[in-house]
Amino acid sequence: MPIHILVVDDEQTIRDLLSQFLQAKGCQVTATASAQDALQILEASQPDLVICDISMDESDGLALIDRMREVNAQVPILILSGMFFDAQVLREKLLTCASGFVSKTASLQDIFKEVRRLAGAP
Repeated sequence: MPIHILVVDDEQTIRDLLSQFLQAKGCQVTATASAQDALQILEASQPDLVICDISMDESDGLALIDRMREVNAQVPILILSGMFFDAQVLREKLLTCASGFVSKTASLQDIFKEVRRLAGAP
């Protein structure tokens, strides 16, 4: 059974790139730009993993992650961001609500390694 991943990012290019790459790797991908849609998808389809941008025009990604935790406390959430974060801030703030962090500048292979790790894939 393929890993089901919910991709939440307000940048169409990023959503498309991740969706195409992850689907080529055999994953099932649902993608949205909307925080509200993300919450509905999370509740309805129970994905194995969420990849969530934390800097979106419509919504504060960290607040969205908190709301996702209310809907599904167990789903791994991989934070994706183009913003630079101090390692200490990341440890103290971001990783308390998320399972991992990857920069948008990371290679697709590095992102996929995190996806596999968080989804428990061999």
